[in-house]
Amino acid sequence: MFYKLKHNLDGSYMINNDFGRLRYNRIGAFSNEEVDSIFDFAYRMTFGGEGEHRGRRTGGTANRTNGQKFANTFQGKLGELAVNKELSRLGLNPSQPDYTVGGLGFWDHFDMIVNNRQVSIKSIKYFSQLLLLETGDWDESGRYLHGMNANRNIIPVQYDFVFLSRINPSSEDTLSHHHLLYSDRVNRNDLSDIILSNEWGYDIPGFITCDELIYVIQHRHIIPAHSMFSPNGRRYTEIEAENYYVRAADMHSLNEITALLPA
Repeated sequence: MFYKLKHNLDGSYMINNDFGRLRYNRIGAFSNEEVDSIFDFAYRMTFGGEGEHRGRRTGGTANRTNGQKFANTFQGKLGELAVNKELSRLGLNPSQPDYTVGGLGFWDHFDMIVNNRQVSIKSIKYFSQLLLLETGDWDESGRYLHGMNANRNIIPVQYDFVFLSRINPSSEDTLSHHHLLYSDRVNRNDLSDIILSNEWGYDIPGFITCDELIYVIQHRHIIPAHSMFSPNGRRYTEIEAENYYVRAADMHSLNEITALLPA
């Protein structure tokens, strides 16, 4: 069952009961070597100028700095590795995260292949409570509109599963603490020292299936652009772009994937 958020009279949104919130529970951590490899990828993609990212989110209006792009790229690749590690632990054989530095859409065909199934992975801050999927990126059939085939032609992609991972600490908050989040130029060694001084961990709230994604889309589980959201009615965050959402507490638990992925 996928529950909708409470829509308050002031236009804000919140989770309306304690059972709808999922407490962060670290189940794994990354080695310094893993973090360093992901740092190298994220730096080259952003501050290093070797890659290319969309300047703004689909449906968003704010142009992102290299600091913001780095934080998102770093966190996203940590999230992919977290899912890879846990699916491997369950005896599955997921494809390895791709550290190829490329242009727009280069890695957007899929995040991972597991037993011939296509998997998308979304990564959020450790205290966050929602899987968010920008509405402009998906059609009514649950297809991701910015996929890419082997010839680098843009094609819609149907994912079999969408996983959610949460990363601790928050990469955005880490850069913000050091006044680097809104920077476009940062010394590589200085940033590396900051990143490697942290112990990076994760949990994985779970996943949804393709059919469940279609359900969420067709039943209009949408939080509008510029809405204010709070998991508990206290600390509010502005949602930049219009998104479909699924509460982390409503997702399938990680261990359920083995029954849905035949060898």
